Amino acid sequence: MKFYDRNGILWVDYTINKRRVRRSLGVKYSKENIANYTYSLKKELEKAPNLLSASDTSFEFFKNRVLEWTRTNRKNRTFRNYTAQFRIFERFFKILDVRKITPYDVEICILKMQNDGLANKTIKIILGTISMAFKEAIKDGVIWNNPVKLAKKPTCKRKVYPAFSDEQIAKLLSHADGDLKKFLYIAFYTGARAGEVLGLKWSDINFEKNVLNITRARTHTDINIIDTPKTGARSIYLLAPLKEFLSGYLSAKDNFIITCCYASILNKFQALLNELGYEKTGLHSTRRTFIRLAMKKGVDLALIQKMVGHTDLTMINNVYSGYIEEYGDSDILNRAFYG
Repeated sequence: MKFYDRNGILWVDYTINKRRVRRSLGVKYSKENIANYTYSLKKELEKAPNLLSASDTSFEFFKNRVLEWTRTNRKNRTFRNYTAQFRIFERFFKILDVRKITPYDVEICILKMQNDGLANKTIKIILGTISMAFKEAIKDGVIWNNPVKLAKKPTCKRKVYPAFSDEQIAKLLSHADGDLKKFLYIAFYTGARAGEVLGLKWSDINFEKNVLNITRARTHTDINIIDTPKTGARSIYLLAPLKEFLSGYLSAKDNFIITCCYASILNKFQALLNELGYEKTGLHSTRRTFIRLAMKKGVDLALIQKMVGHTDLTMINNVYSGYIEEYGDSDILNRAFYG
């Protein structure tokens, strides 16, 4: 239900039984009148004949609407993620009719998910997906408020994830071998996502023009599933150290540069981290490292954005900014403050 001002008169806009209604309430537009009519109209609408069937007011109905739209308009992996998030939510939530779901019910569900060991960040991601179903119910006039939006959410402290220094990169590259070595070289010198690195073929590299074309990604769960890059195809610069390394390989143009799957690369990477005494982290740390080192070395943010395929610069500043410890940092600070 939405109130608005039309020539000083209070008007209301609402949907009931899938029919939109816009009408004048015949009184002056004011906060007091809005408050009065909010209560009285809700009572009036609650008494109106319900023309909706039980299936039209079920959580399942609106969930399926979200998933159907996602399947058609978003990437396959987004559809799979949403499906999984709805399943997790439904493990802890048993109320079927969206009209009977309150913010408190959502808060109880959050508590159950926390007690089951789900991280607050994961819970917030799930709630974001679930909220879409309630928005659909609001559009149909089945409910007036989104219980997810009104519920108290778990707080998430921003964690600064580890990235590697130049010295650590050199050590990782020198100790890695096989597909892991190829993965790390490409990842550290392009900032590409793990799936994009796994999706590269030798035909994507133009050694003459020093260009690397990112046109596909392989999924984490199934190496045989090929998808498009998250933010679309892009061409990036082939940096000299990476060009020199890859030039040492001879392979058929249609072959993938890396033949093993995500899980295999991750296991080998974490084993190498353990061997070198580095903090355990995931493959995304290579992308994080590229961005942070580029920022620290003064590379223009627009150029970083082009390389890593981000849709906006704020994402780089908000998510990837961080500190990488270097041995010369104290000298830099001394020169800055004491000449």
